[in-house]
Amino acid sequence: MRNRRDQRRYIVILILAIAGLITGTTPFTPLSEQVFAQEIESQEVYNKYYNTAFVVMQYFGYLRRDPDILYLDWIKTMNDNGRDYRVMINGFINSTEYRQRFGS
Repeated sequence: MRNRRDQRRYIVILILAIAGLITGTTPFTPLSEQVFAQEIESQEVYNKYYNTAFVVMQYFGYLRRDPDILYLDWIKTMNDNGRDYRVMINGFINSTEYRQRFGS
């Protein structure tokens, strides 16, 4: 596999295949694709995973690395502040790691 995107695709295909074996359906029928699309595009999934994805994206964007365990604190901060991104972005920009890396 060339990169993480390919790895994620492989994992999704594997999960769909396993789900198909369990339910007795093939994972690539139009019905299962529609159900899968409806599920991942639902408001419930969006609400559950948006803050997590946003925090991880900030680690990649500001610090150019994978998140450490402290990302859980940032997720809690985002959940507690009603998605007020300014607090978290300020934390990244004013972090010692960011200042040492980018010299501001």
